[in-house]
This record gives sequence, structure tokens and C-alpha cells, in this order.
Amino acid sequence: MSFGFCVALAFSAGACKHESSSATTSASASAAPVDSASEATRAARFASELSRAQKRWQEKPEVGDCAKVLQEKPDQDLCLAATNALGAVEALDPAVAPASALPVLADGALALTRLLERARFLTMEDMSRRRMEGDAGTAAPASASARAPSAPSIGAPFSSQRVFRLNQREHKSIHLSDSPIAHLLENTSRLEHDVLRQFSAYLEYAPLSVRTMAYERAKQLSSQHPKWPTLSHVLREASVLETDPDLKSKLNELSVASFARARPPAQATGSK
Repeated sequence: MSFGFCVALAFSAGACKHESSSATTSASASAAPVDSASEATRAARFASELSRAQKRWQEKPEVGDCAKVLQEKPDQDLCLAATNALGAVEALDPAVAPASALPVLADGALALTRLLERARFLTMEDMSRRRMEGDAGTAAPASASARAPSAPSIGAPFSSQRVFRLNQREHKSIHLSDSPIAHLLENTSRLEHDVLRQFSAYLEYAPLSVRTMAYERAKQLSSQHPKWPTLSHVLREASVLETDPDLKSKLNELSVASFARARPPAQATGSK
């Protein structure tokens, strides 16, 4: 065998080896998930979220005293349902299986958002009533009008924590920090966020089988309460984070449908 033939054979083998290596690298690259987060990172985030939720529920937060805030029986029933559902969430064992935790979290979130919707409507009613009372009080008697003008009580400066706004082009701001219904609204909004955040941990960071289970529960929630902005946001975030193509497509479809729905009516019915 000539030296030139040996060199040609060696070069050919090296080229084949290089092509094989390139093909393997290319295949590995194409098989890599779109999301760069590893399963270990996902699992760590899942554990962190559940730990945060456990600490939150150890504080035993409450919706509030419904009987003192709400006058109508249907409103009191909404508040009682939210209180009971929240109690079930707080009583969840940290080691409970996802199949048992997801229904409790879903029911809790649904009960709280129904109460939140009603409390938001009642708060707007309270704001309108206060504004009308304030407008009526501006027509003071002559003896009172002689005094130096002072800012009306409802025209207090904005508070970073407890202020609700009317249309600023036409109305003044109204401070409701002393309003019981405003406290109920604030508490319910925070609790709805907390419960949905724990639910979203299963939807975003749990193993794929659990994420699929959480998606089915989220789909059910979306049909039970179609106009739900917080849930829509959760679905959008989950669709962005999802790496499984099939589940990602389903989440994206549900998220788009959720955002496309019409805005909710001004009057909450308590059943939607």
C-alpha cells in the first residue's frame, strides 16, 4: 500500500468522523428545549413557591367580618363562601398531592374572585354616594360660607395604599381608608392574588404531568368564570414559560380566548 493511499484513507476517515460529530451536535442542538431553564431549576422554583405559600397561610389571613360590611343576604353568602374556601386553602397539608391540592386552590380562587367582583361594585357605589354627599355639602349657609374655605373631607390627597380613583378628567379623588367595604376589597384582592399565585406554581413549575393537570383545572375555571383578568394573566405567563409544545399550544389558545372575552358587566351577579 502506497504512502499516498494511506494518507488519503486517513484523511477520508477523519472527514467522516468530523461529519458524524457535526451531525450529532446539530441533532442535539435541535432537540434542546426552547426554554433554557433546566428541570432542576424548574423544580427549585416550584419548591420555593410552595414554601412561600405555606408561610403566607401560617399567618391565617382573613377576608373580614362579612356581617358588618355587607347588608344583603346574597352578598353575605358570597363572603361566607370565600371565607370557607380560604379556610380550606389554609388547612392544606404542605405535602399534599397535587391532585388533592389543585381542586382546593381552584375553588378558593373562584370564591374569592366572585366576592372581589361584588366588593369592587359596592366600592364604586360607596364612592359615588360619598361624592354626591360632598357635592351636596358645598352649598353651605351664608354664615358658614363666610368662613375661610377648606378642603372637603372627600378631597384628601392620594394614599399609596388605600385610595380608589374616579375619572380624573371629571371628578376629584376620594379617599376610602375608613370605609369597611374598601377594607374588604383590599383584603379580597390580596387573597385572590395569593391563592392564584400558588395555583400558578403547579401550572408553571411542576413536572409536566402536574402542569397538564393544572391546565385542565384552569380550563375549567375559565369556563366557570369567563371574565377573570387575574386568571388571564396567569395563563399568559404559563404559556410563555411552557416548554412542552403541545401544552404550550393549549395554554396559548386558552390565554388568547380569555383575553378576547368582553369586559365584565358593571353589576356583578355573584354567579359569574
